[in-house]
Amino acid sequence: MNGVEENIERGTKKIKLYEHLGVHKGSEENEYVFRTLKKDAERVELTGDFNMWGGTPMEKTEGDVWEVRVKSDISLEETCYKYRFYMGEDCHLESDPYARYAQWGEHDASIVYFGEYDWGDGEWMSERKKRRGEAPINIYQLHLGSWRVREGRSYNDGDIYLNYRDIAAELVGYVSDMGYTHICLLPLTEEKNIDSFAPTSRYGRPDDLKFFVDVMHRGEIGVILQLSVACMTEEDDLDTIVSNAIYWLDEFHMDGICVEENALFAFEAFDAVKREFPDALTVCAEDRGKLRSPSVDLFLDRKWSDTVTDYALSDPQYKKYKYGKLNRSLTEGFGKRNVLPITFEDVSGGKRTLINKMQGDYEEKFARLRLFYSFMMTHPGKKLTFMGCEIGECAEWNGRDPI
Repeated sequence: MNGVEENIERGTKKIKLYEHLGVHKGSEENEYVFRTLKKDAERVELTGDFNMWGGTPMEKTEGDVWEVRVKSDISLEETCYKYRFYMGEDCHLESDPYARYAQWGEHDASIVYFGEYDWGDGEWMSERKKRRGEAPINIYQLHLGSWRVREGRSYNDGDIYLNYRDIAAELVGYVSDMGYTHICLLPLTEEKNIDSFAPTSRYGRPDDLKFFVDVMHRGEIGVILQLSVACMTEEDDLDTIVSNAIYWLDEFHMDGICVEENALFAFEAFDAVKREFPDALTVCAEDRGKLRSPSVDLFLDRKWSDTVTDYALSDPQYKKYKYGKLNRSLTEGFGKRNVLPITFEDVSGGKRTLINKMQGDYEEKFARLRLFYSFMMTHPGKKLTFMGCEIGECAEWNGRDPI
């Protein structure tokens, strides 16, 4: 029995860490309960705006959980805080990995946040299971921070990013008109806190993100969130990623979770996710060892991506020698749960954009790109395309410049 199964038998506390850890409202008015998990800590203090960044001692309760209850004369909503961990002679000031809201940029304090969002996607949520399985799926993968930015702003300006609400208004119409059924968002947490429970505040508050998802659902567009688990290998990491995935599905009504790396680790995590959300869409890179898991709905077929891009890059006189590999996927594709992906990894890091992988002069490149998409769209399997590829973007994606 693995760690996740044991945790399920013990209850949901470790499967839904966010319901136990972080900051929660107490039983009395303006009472707040702060809890965090820290191994090997000898002493822990809570520090923040509400105690003038002094130190309020926390008590160790069960396991490695530290807790303190704070009573205030006023609401602590949107006040900043951190934890101070003492281990021997070392003292570390850290943000709360279980916070639901946090600063970004030079500042990294956690923020007390509860929010109150009134969802309007009840019909979508009740029927989304019908949008899985054999239904056509065409996914638009994007990075919110570089899909659109405020005009006339530079990255030296703090207000360059559009709010989740502003992006939603433009994005929902665009993806619908382009024939996409889902969007896949690259990780929404800050890079230094990749497994955090707080969506980045670059684009607004958590309730703004909920509005974004709500707008997508009302426009009949599903929302898949990509998580990064490349550096996670331990059992505690598994508890975290499972809880993290369930948090996004539960709190933000995400329709699915996508993991592009660490397939074996994702298999275990998705087993637990499916117990909580059987109608959620789980997407994972196909394991090179050809292992498959019933808890994974769709597999990213990187072999297909490598084959077709290699064919596109080949000199025309040598293409005939690659027909066998190109056609093999056609004979193997039927009956598989595969996604044909052109992801951000295919158009960044010196790999060239999709249009620049095509042979020929300027006009010929576009003609071959149209042919490429014709082949892709008529090929068996679901589809995933990274933003910019659909319009023949010439510049590689760098996470900063908008398409």
